[in-house]
Amino acid sequence: MVALKLLRKDLVGDKDHTSRLREEARVAASVNHPNVIQVFSSGTDHGQFYVVMELVDHGTLDDLIEKRNRLSEEQVLESGIQVAKGLRAAYRQGLIHRDVKPANILFVDEQTAKISDFGLAGAATQKSETREEIWGTPYYVAPERLNNAPEDFRSDIYSLGATLFHAVAGKAPIEGDTNSAVALLDLKSRPLDLQTVAPDVSAATAGVFQRMIAPDPARRFSSYDELMSEMERAQCALTGLDPVEVAPSRPRWWSLISGALLIALVATAIFFLARKPHENVPARALPAPSGPLVELNGKEKSPAGRVVSPQPAGVATRAENGRKIRDLETTSWNATLANYREQIARYDFAGASEAIKNVQLSDASLKQRQKRAEKKAQWLIDWKNKLIDDLNGAHFSGALTDGSGAQYTGIAGVTDQSLSLKLPHGIARLTWTELAPQTLLTVSISFIQPSAPDVADRQWRCAAFASEFGQAELGRQLAEAAAKAEPQYREQISQLFPDIPQSR
Repeated sequence: MVALKLLRKDLVGDKDHTSRLREEARVAASVNHPNVIQVFSSGTDHGQFYVVMELVDHGTLDDLIEKRNRLSEEQVLESGIQVAKGLRAAYRQGLIHRDVKPANILFVDEQTAKISDFGLAGAATQKSETREEIWGTPYYVAPERLNNAPEDFRSDIYSLGATLFHAVAGKAPIEGDTNSAVALLDLKSRPLDLQTVAPDVSAATAGVFQRMIAPDPARRFSSYDELMSEMERAQCALTGLDPVEVAPSRPRWWSLISGALLIALVATAIFFLARKPHENVPARALPAPSGPLVELNGKEKSPAGRVVSPQPAGVATRAENGRKIRDLETTSWNATLANYREQIARYDFAGASEAIKNVQLSDASLKQRQKRAEKKAQWLIDWKNKLIDDLNGAHFSGALTDGSGAQYTGIAGVTDQSLSLKLPHGIARLTWTELAPQTLLTVSISFIQPSAPDVADRQWRCAAFASEFGQAELGRQLAEAAAKAEPQYREQISQLFPDIPQSR
């Protein structure tokens, strides 16, 4: 089952409004996160604009506040952390919510909160950029909106903070009713003190919420990561438990953490192994050997009369430790490489680059491999970014087939996470992994213009993509074409195709 959201009737005939909402719905659909209400599709039927959304039927935070007046500090913190994660995911897609409030926080069950209506709540139910939009939620709107100042993610942080304040205290962070924007701004410049209103709330939680509703955006949290870290710290102090993020699968963050843990273990082992010889051999000053003392100072004759020097104390141990270090680094590198390939397969080239850069190596040959992998990952990042720019600028018209065999007539737009593919009567949103590498490469090559000044760079990036996804022959042709136009690429062909002799 799904939920259907309809445009308000008095806005049905407004083409500009409908067009803007359609674009917002398209972008919002790209936010795929467990703490965000998923937007599946949107369109117009019989002149009525609609949005098809995920159905969540366990009520809203507004319902809970109305029913209980105050929620437990632990529940409010947990919900706040989850909603902040959803807002962060949306912000990474270039979205700010603009209407975070209790009514837009929905519950799947008693433990799972989701934020709804990114860029839609105000637009789909109220008039945009008007007094009505502001006065719809005066308790939670950020002060800067009252001054018509530019909004950013910190405005959403304010609204979330005001919402959480209300949930844990049983009242909003401002006191008084007014129809004046000036008076409302004055109220928001001196918010209530949470510990005065609700003395039972811990100082850590109160400090976080109070900072979230700071009148000056510069005094609020500088990122969602910082905000979540502080909320988790308050949660840990309250429960006595370390914060743990639970997910049904192993997404990118878990792969990176796993690699980081392995690297940390290797680094620790290297540290102790490197110290061991020095700890076993007491430090002492040795006289410099000279003349006949050289032979007597620890040397003995072989049966043939040849002088043989015994291995100094600790050398054998250091050599053995050196081998152990190389073995540990090789294990770490192999784990990193597996993570790298996993991210590449998802077309997450930034994640692949991050995985490679995070591993610490001292072995020269491994460090050389690391540099090559970093460079290749950067070429792939550049390839994807350029394709995103091309598709959003000019779109693509042509027959396409996804992994299931479904057919499309082109690509209407794209984000880092998904593509909007054209159907005869609508748009379908697919993740990148639902399209084969051959399909994506074909689309990318279609934007190469022989007379364009960047033709060699485009050919090279396509060659890098082809080499990574098993299309060696086509990749080699593209690389040779790039090298012909830009000789600087000639010496780098071996990095893409080490097993293919270079032609001169």
